[in-house]
Amino acid sequence: MSGIVGKSGRKRRPGKVYQFTFFYRFLPGEDPPELAEMLEAITRARGRKR
Repeated sequence: MSGIVGKSGRKRRPGKVYQFTFFYRFLPGEDPPELAEMLEAITRARGRKR
């Protein structure tokens, strides 16, 4: 039903979204846990921004 708060639109997908020059959604259970560790390491690294 349209107009009811929280009931219209897409349902939120589980996981965490990472933003690089693109967006990547890590899906637990589908993606390997090693990938999560690598993505976290990349986001923690503070390199020169271009």
